[in-house]
Amino acid sequence: MQASGVKDVAQLIGGRWSSQSPDNFILVFNGNPIYESVLKLTHIFQRIFGADFALTPARGYTCIVMNSVPTLRNNPSDPLPSAQSLRDKLDRNDSCQNMIIFGDPYWLTARMAGAHHGSISFAFLDKDGSKLQRLIRNPPFLFGNRTTKVRKYISHPLLLECMHCHRLGHLAQRCSVPSTCLVCPICGQNHKEEDHTAKCPNVAQHVGTACSCPPVCINCIWAKKSAQAKGHHAASLSCPLRSNFCSISPPARISSGDAGANSSAAQVDDL
Repeated sequence: MQASGVKDVAQLIGGRWSSQSPDNFILVFNGNPIYESVLKLTHIFQRIFGADFALTPARGYTCIVMNSVPTLRNNPSDPLPSAQSLRDKLDRNDSCQNMIIFGDPYWLTARMAGAHHGSISFAFLDKDGSKLQRLIRNPPFLFGNRTTKVRKYISHPLLLECMHCHRLGHLAQRCSVPSTCLVCPICGQNHKEEDHTAKCPNVAQHVGTACSCPPVCINCIWAKKSAQAKGHHAASLSCPLRSNFCSISPPARISSGDAGANSSAAQVDDL
């Protein structure tokens, strides 16, 4: 697929659903097309994903959280300033000039009940990181109040645990280990967990009939974190590697009225 008449031709060569977010579809382009040229294909993607989808790049995508934004509410039941109102106020700040914002700014639900100030979040294109630094140095004024803090929102991937190879970050349906191979979560050898006692590499050193080996995490060893591998197995909730993932969805959002609907997203990647 090519965009005719575009100087930097955006050539789509493939796509796949994201393994971390079922609502996201990743578009793969040949070379390194500029984001503006990919945007010219929006009308094509709308026919596939619907009018509410958001087209975001894999490189330069930056999401931030702004604190101490006035809610302009006298009562908890009063509506919050709308997404369009937030956009208008952001556009009036020098630090937000010529900024490509993905989707609409939204209010975070945390501590919103009855609060006179809250936090908002939005994502924008920042290829070299300069726009983020500009916002941190000069936080915008919103509704007559300067936001006290701007920070980058770092989203950890969703915690997925493969029941086949027992590694983190994917499910068994997407496991690269052949289905004919067995992986013991206790020692990583080629046998089932229930057969570990008899097939443990150190079976000759066992004390009693059960495996008496000190627990060692095969995931930590594979990740070259041997110092933290002792004292737990791969399936243990205490594994330090689990801190690299989030076990719940990203922070919820609230619209100016009722809770807003989540829309699907298409992410642009390139080779």
